[in-house]
Amino acid sequence: PDATIQVALDGASISTLTTDENGNFSLVIPVDMSSTRGDHIVTVLYNGDTSWLGSQRNATVTTWADVDIQITFVSDNAIRSDPTHPVRIEGRIDEVGGSGNLLTELSLVLMSGNNSLPTSNLVWDNSTGGFVIEFTADRYLNPGDLTLELSSERDDVRYLNPSNTSDEMFLRVRATFDVEFSEIEWGGHELNGSVTVRDYFTSQIIPDIAIEAHMRNDSQVDPFELFLSGYTNAAGVWQFEFEIPESLPPLSDQDHWGTMSLRFNSTSAELSDDSRSDLSRKIYAIEYEPQAQTADSVSYWMYGLVAAFLVVAGAGAWILYSRRRDTIDELAEIFSYTAELLAAGDAIREAIFNCYEELCGVLMAHGHLRRDFETVREFEMAIRKAMPALSDEALTALDNMFEVARYSRQELGDSHRSQATAALQRTVAEIQNASQVPLEAA
Repeated sequence: PDATIQVALDGASISTLTTDENGNFSLVIPVDMSSTRGDHIVTVLYNGDTSWLGSQRNATVTTWADVDIQITFVSDNAIRSDPTHPVRIEGRIDEVGGSGNLLTELSLVLMSGNNSLPTSNLVWDNSTGGFVIEFTADRYLNPGDLTLELSSERDDVRYLNPSNTSDEMFLRVRATFDVEFSEIEWGGHELNGSVTVRDYFTSQIIPDIAIEAHMRNDSQVDPFELFLSGYTNAAGVWQFEFEIPESLPPLSDQDHWGTMSLRFNSTSAELSDDSRSDLSRKIYAIEYEPQAQTADSVSYWMYGLVAAFLVVAGAGAWILYSRRRDTIDELAEIFSYTAELLAAGDAIREAIFNCYEELCGVLMAHGHLRRDFETVREFEMAIRKAMPALSDEALTALDNMFEVARYSRQELGDSHRSQATAALQRTVAEIQNASQVPLEAA
């Protein structure tokens, strides 16, 4: 205790300490802004006294420096997949403290969300200390606002800590537009069409692009225009329909409306300037169905309508039959399965309850029973509707089975098991013996 300790850093004395009663001492050596990076030698010296020999120990400590990454420029005209309009990022990295050096040749990582962006063509300017990252935006980057996250990795050679920064970028896309629309039918009051937007370089669909459509005539005396707007859906398609009231002359009346054409444009900033310009510059001529063609097709249209009605009627009957057959098959399977459970010795009341619940589920699923039904009568009517061929005796046996299981408080024994099994087997047998399902009962 009470020993005098001298502490030096890199040979320069920085403090004199006195040990406590246990011979311990402590010292915090601040790392100020002027400290150099790297290893330093801390020397602790005790000169000794009349009772103790002197001693000296050296320890190596390391000073690390933080770095400050600055992004000074991000290109505002980058176009996805276009090597002539790459993403360009410029910046610099400064050492925090020390001599405030500009740092070069660091390992950088660039990200946008979960997408790793290339830095293989990173270029350092040793004269200015700046860097440039330039690359063609990948097809997997979505056009629009992007957050760029740039980070430097730890440098164990120069004793530099990792750091990061971020900046915003707006990515555009060069697009193609596939415009399709119907002709105006004779006497028609509407025109339907669609616009599909794709990436010019990769043919990827581009959703959420604003599209405007204008249908107008070329008259300077009596100009007329209809306007629609919307956005492309997840498939990159915007569908449109121009329609005028039936009280007005049809669009096919060119004497009234003039000759119509279509024009499109877009206000989406995600599209490159030349893409929007190409879209707005094109004029699409609308075709009109000739009147003679319409007259000649009337008789064929009538024959086609009759034939279509017959086909639809037949298809409807078959669908009703198929649905009825599916319902009966599902009910028969429930009856058979419950009978097997009872024969195997399963709990009588539980097996019947499960049968009842499954029957209700099938009847509800096929629309024979409403989901909030309240009475046994509704259940009976639903069974009768689903299986019109089922006899009154079989239905009565089923009713009795369910009533005993639901309302009887006595323990159900072998006699109840036999009665329930017989009711189920009779129902299954009648279903199997039914030769057809009357469609009128649907």
